[in-house]
Amino acid sequence: MQKRRKSRNLKTPPNISMPPALSQRVFREAIFDVKYELWVERMKLARGESDFNALRQKANVLIEVIERRHQQVFSDRRRKRVRLSAAELIALPFF
Repeated sequence: MQKRRKSRNLKTPPNISMPPALSQRVFREAIFDVKYELWVERMKLARGESDFNALRQKANVLIEVIERRHQQVFSDRRRKRVRLSAAELIALPFF
């Protein structure tokens, strides 16, 4: 039987980029929080306490967070982008 060699290069070479800092990463919980904020803003709009522009801004923030998470998880392995629009997020309460 052949013996397996231990890898001697355990350190990351300097030319390979490291993942972003932990504070820049997007986690599922952050997406749930932004979804909740969008839901609350939708309820405020239904009661007349808010305007449509505020709801649109919350939807755009959710789209950005979802796209960052998708990029973080799949990076360059998937060339498809997440195709979401603010109108879809506003119209569909449970996506």
